[in-house]
Amino acid sequence: MENHTRDMNFSIPLQRTLDEDYDNSINAPQPPPLDPSIESLQNTLGKMQTYASPCIFCIGIPLNMMSLILIAKWCIKKASMTQYLCVILIADVTLLTNLLLVWLTQRGFDLYRLGALCHFTSFVSQSSSFLSLWFSVCLAVDGFIRTCCNETKSKKLCTKIRARVVILCLVACATAVYLNISLMVGVFHVGTKNVCYPLNQYVATLNTLDKIDIFVNVILPYSGLGYLFLHTCIVYLMQNVSVPAAVTQCLQMRGHKTYGKEVNPPSNMQNREENTTLQTNDSKIERAIFVRKEAINISLCLVMFTLILNVPSASLRTYNTMQRIFFPNRPMTMDKYLWQQLLQYPYYLKSACNFFLLLLASGAFRESMVGLIISSSPILSRIQSVVNRNSENGRERVSIEADPDDPEV
Repeated sequence: MENHTRDMNFSIPLQRTLDEDYDNSINAPQPPPLDPSIESLQNTLGKMQTYASPCIFCIGIPLNMMSLILIAKWCIKKASMTQYLCVILIADVTLLTNLLLVWLTQRGFDLYRLGALCHFTSFVSQSSSFLSLWFSVCLAVDGFIRTCCNETKSKKLCTKIRARVVILCLVACATAVYLNISLMVGVFHVGTKNVCYPLNQYVATLNTLDKIDIFVNVILPYSGLGYLFLHTCIVYLMQNVSVPAAVTQCLQMRGHKTYGKEVNPPSNMQNREENTTLQTNDSKIERAIFVRKEAINISLCLVMFTLILNVPSASLRTYNTMQRIFFPNRPMTMDKYLWQQLLQYPYYLKSACNFFLLLLASGAFRESMVGLIISSSPILSRIQSVVNRNSENGRERVSIEADPDDPEV
């Protein structure tokens, strides 16, 4: 069996989180006499496995969980983009948890002695990678629609119900596909260790699925993300200059329709119900503008960092797969294998830095963060309550002084 598995052409990146240590991988290329460059790559990979992996999952898992808590408290939690953000964070937490299990196996913990854990890690690693990527595509589409479509059409397309339907369809698809793939792997004894690897009878099937996976999880989503990012960015930059003037003109036109040809604010003797209706409509316009701006900023920021950190790994994986398709007798060299493993760390880094990206892109997220800090400190909470009470009293005095001739005051 050793000679048979040594010649396998199965893709390592498809099972990239099952066992990252090339010394334990059955499919690892047989090393030629080491030259200085390969030895340097081996040392770098060993240091990354020892130090970078724990830093990534120790920082990423708690910060992603905190991001979920903050999103549940922010003022636009009913928007469609909020649904996509939540599932992206959940998928990234799952992916980083699987990285933790892989790191434990690399440190000598024999977790794969339980066959069920081998199937579990296979399912989690592939499904979470698929869902995190395609949920990012959905977020990019949401931002694209809000940027390029008018307000009526964007409200019709970017709804919470539609977002949940899309999420459920993607989850069902990932479960159906990757649950079956996880049953095609098993535990192999290599020396004194157990490794999780594809079963011999399914190697040909997995080789075919790997070629399909390149199109579904690399070429299609990343080309779509690149197009959506560039188009959304260009249109948003072109609109950014004209939007404030358009909003001002819209509010002025609403004033003309309500008060005839008067441009000045309404007099104190007019009906207060009309004032209340106008203020309510204006607040809805301001809220819609705020939600649109938040969605576009978050979409552009997350998609940009996804492309920067994930494209190198995806490009090298595509190149290696195409080489196996057109040159099946040419084995993967050791330097390509090592580079393929090293480029997985920017991929995991993106899953760990969502908290910082949201802080950078979203004002609502920053407000939720400040609110969480204030609520967790009794002194800050007391100061905040005093400030709110004083501001409410000030608004009441201003409203009374604004209508001195009103007979109802």
